[in-house]
Amino acid sequence: MSELQLFSGPRLVRKSWIYDDDKGVGDWVSTDVTERAFEYLFHELVIDPDVTLADVFGLVMDEPIMQAVFRQEFVSELCAEGRARSTVRW
Repeated sequence: MSELQLFSGPRLVRKSWIYDDDKGVGDWVSTDVTERAFEYLFHELVIDPDVTLADVFGLVMDEPIMQAVFRQEFVSELCAEGRARSTVRW
């Protein structure tokens, strides 16, 4: 069981339930997966209320695989505009 959450920054965090059979206990473990965002491209995620559009573009800006996937959607142009307007809150 896991949950994916996007925070401002951007920071993509995966929370996984890890169960220790020997101890008979489990706990949620958070892992920063921002650098591997492309691996979670089609996963459902929870968006933190402080996330801006610039944060969303921030996941794509420096990630060649994500840019290749969204190439036909003018992602380079959108990222450039997102960078220019990174301080605008909607």
